[in-house]
Amino acid sequence: MGIKAYYSCLVKLDLRYWVSEHPLISHFRWDHNAWRSSWLFLLASVSAYIFSIFFLKLVLLIFMKKSLPLDPIPAIHNLTLLVIRVTIFVGCLVAIAAEIKETRWIWRKSMSFADWVFCFPLGTHSARQVFFWSYLFYLTK
Repeated sequence: MGIKAYYSCLVKLDLRYWVSEHPLISHFRWDHNAWRSSWLFLLASVSAYIFSIFFLKLVLLIFMKKSLPLDPIPAIHNLTLLVIRVTIFVGCLVAIAAEIKETRWIWRKSMSFADWVFCFPLGTHSARQVFFWSYLFYLTK
């Protein structure tokens, strides 16, 4: 294996590549036609979630005479949620750093710290890494 091939393998293992530079992430474009980004999906998924909770509770009350042992299920569920949220957090941090570096955001004197952290400069298009991770955050809620 040559040095170039070895280096290209290392680049593929780089965290920055997988959370910021991967083509799926770097070419992402947010629009209202994106998969699962409509109001109908939001309302339907929240309604289905609430209905399934009440349905499952009703089924368990009717058919279960004893309590159901859950054992490791809550721990696995919480660990899965933790991994997903840490991934999104790290992705957001790396994407913000890449966006600042690429677009050369300027912290103007008229901007407060909160404006700089929470607001994009005027004319920012809803595309690329930061919007990918915000879309993923939206889908996990």
